[in-house]
Amino acid sequence: MLYVVIIACEFAFWAVLFAGLFVRYGLRMPRLSTVVLLLTPLVDLVLLAVASWDLLSGGTANLAHSLAAIYLGYSLAYGKRHIGKLDRWFQARYARKRGAPAPVFPDAERELPRSQRERRAWFRLLRMYLVLATLMGGAILLTGDPARTQALHTPLIIWTLIVLVDGVISFARKDDRSATAGADRVGS
Repeated sequence: MLYVVIIACEFAFWAVLFAGLFVRYGLRMPRLSTVVLLLTPLVDLVLLAVASWDLLSGGTANLAHSLAAIYLGYSLAYGKRHIGKLDRWFQARYARKRGAPAPVFPDAERELPRSQRERRAWFRLLRMYLVLATLMGGAILLTGDPARTQALHTPLIIWTLIVLVDGVISFARKDDRSATAGADRVGS
């Protein structure tokens, strides 16, 4: 059942997001679109409530519970970034559709050296990890039965290793000063 809820929440997230942006730019109703867009965190709360209820009512953790934690971590760490990109895409699309010049959105992160971009990406990954680790760890502690939450241990260890290895790689990168001036910006 939890797999169905995860898929439904993913679908609902994107449906609410597209609806909110369509209302904002297609129908030109920014106040109503704000109300619609505020529903996106509710999708995450529904998933959190269902996954928590399942475990607290005696269910045994499985891959679905890990996926729910990963989904929530991803949503909280990367959601604002995705919403911003989609918002800019909608703005440009509807400007062109109305014959107005498409707005130009400078990407300040793109101007940074590659090492800084990778470190920023690692910090986003770390935020995701902190959320999913808190959720998985909280489920293990709240359930109080290691046998029922055994399925959460392996994904937690794997994600810990992913974050550690990515952090080492991200912070080990050094930019070549001569390459940074021209080649990195051209090649990015």
